[in-house]
Amino acid sequence: KQLLTQLETVNERNNYNLQLQGYGTTNSKSLKRLFDQSIDYKPNVILYRDSAGWCPYCEKIWLQLEEKRIPYEIIKINMRCYGDKPSEFMRLNPSGTLPVAIINNQVITESNVIMSKLEELFPLNNPLLPTLISNPNKYNRIQGLYALERKIFSTWFSWLTSRAAATSAGSMDYYLTILEHELSKDSSGPYFLGDMFSLVDIMFTPFLERMAASLPYFKGYEIRTSKFPYLLAWYEAMDSRETYQGIKSDYYTHCHDLPPQIGYCHSLEGSEQFSQEIDGEAWTVTRSPNDCFEPMIPKDEGIARRDAVRQSIYNHENLVKFCLRGVGSPGFPKVSAPLAGQKTN
Repeated sequence: KQLLTQLETVNERNNYNLQLQGYGTTNSKSLKRLFDQSIDYKPNVILYRDSAGWCPYCEKIWLQLEEKRIPYEIIKINMRCYGDKPSEFMRLNPSGTLPVAIINNQVITESNVIMSKLEELFPLNNPLLPTLISNPNKYNRIQGLYALERKIFSTWFSWLTSRAAATSAGSMDYYLTILEHELSKDSSGPYFLGDMFSLVDIMFTPFLERMAASLPYFKGYEIRTSKFPYLLAWYEAMDSRETYQGIKSDYYTHCHDLPPQIGYCHSLEGSEQFSQEIDGEAWTVTRSPNDCFEPMIPKDEGIARRDAVRQSIYNHENLVKFCLRGVGSPGFPKVSAPLAGQKTN
């Protein structure tokens, strides 16, 4: 901790302290986000999201709130694969699903409805949808893009949990080619609606993020590649957004948190080079992060190392429990999510 204090910059230290108070850049630690409001401000939005940041539907709401800079409180709830949910949460939402939002005392339990309500109630906070009057061309594309997102999700999910090879790869090629075409339609910018970052991008983000990690790992199929140049430009544009940098997870986490959530993911022959890379079997101590398969954010090694140390200090109690888990006794009821990678003792 003393060494970190010596090495970190003043801006890094100030930002970290601001994050703990509800300000600063987007991050996973804060339990309240105040943006431009005073420290004693009581937000009208409460977001119940998963503790580990795994849930893709929670991610959509989280990113929307950050982009719109709507003050909100966070209550973290464990996912079902890690055991029973708190009784007070089950009283709020008997189905136990996440996310849940309380907006102006109204409980909403479906992610797309939450997103619509936030746009409706906070129209002056960075509007994330064009209107028919302001931009009819962009507006008229929205529903078709939403439908495409569901088709791509379905194709990815079906392939990930099946043993099919060539047929599913062909289906993925087909829909990603359509996706490329859609991204190429508006040359004003890299997003789905050109120069306008919108709810469409937010809808696509969680699963395109997980696809970039899981398809190489399990199927040996890359999508973040020059084969799909417009999609690659979209990924790079997303990575440049400060909000997304504070939310985005890593490839290793996605590849190991998906099976507990969706069931067994079948690996195909030819995926080993990617799984070994993502699992760290090909890593060396002296290897540069910029040489890794996964694009690194931030790209500056010093910032990345200091942030890793800072996160370890912040989360040290859970890290100690994690390291000592082998000396405990099995819990009850048994849950399905592993606590670590396959090679951890």
